[in-house]
Amino acid sequence: QMLDFEQHWREWWARFGGSFRVARQQPQPRPRAAGERRSVATFYGVPILTDRVVFLIDRSVSMARRDTDEGYSRLQAAVKEVLTAAERLPRGTEVNVIAFGDEVWTWRRRLTTLTATLRRQLERDLTELEPAGGTWLFEGLEAAFADPRVETVFVLSDGEPSGGRWTAPDDICRELAVLNKRSRATVHTIAVGTNSPLLARIAGEHGGTFVRR
Repeated sequence: QMLDFEQHWREWWARFGGSFRVARQQPQPRPRAAGERRSVATFYGVPILTDRVVFLIDRSVSMARRDTDEGYSRLQAAVKEVLTAAERLPRGTEVNVIAFGDEVWTWRRRLTTLTATLRRQLERDLTELEPAGGTWLFEGLEAAFADPRVETVFVLSDGEPSGGRWTAPDDICRELAVLNKRSRATVHTIAVGTNSPLLARIAGEHGGTFVRR
């Protein structure tokens, strides 16, 4: 019987071996991390894949510049992105929004579950924000990680740090590593109107995506 099998194999190979190709292995999707889920919500094109999200927005005076395609100020465009994302986030998602100039404004003291009522309140509160002050990035990061349950942080800025406790990139990155030691959150960064090696470095060191707009 073994000889019959071998003979059949040789005959098959003689007929079809010349056109035989090994099928290419299809790429498999990356396994989803704990707490990660699929979502249609994005922020500047970056998918929002977790249920506890902080948006950290630069509101320094330079964010008043109107150089977006739609004619909005940089701050207005950022607010619009936050509100669009909030509308698309699944029920039960916890969110906070923090804005920093040379003072830090926080929408809520901690991550808060979005309801229809709170989405409307968020829109009212964010549309009242005005650009003011310098770029105290570290103070904003410190506020973003004040709630250790945060899973994803989006950081948007249009300039380099101009004041606050830390301004040098090495200092900020060192201190951010300490802030994020407990949460181990993903940090995505968006640079508006400029390139930012610092924001690119932050995203790279915290498993995130860097976007330049």
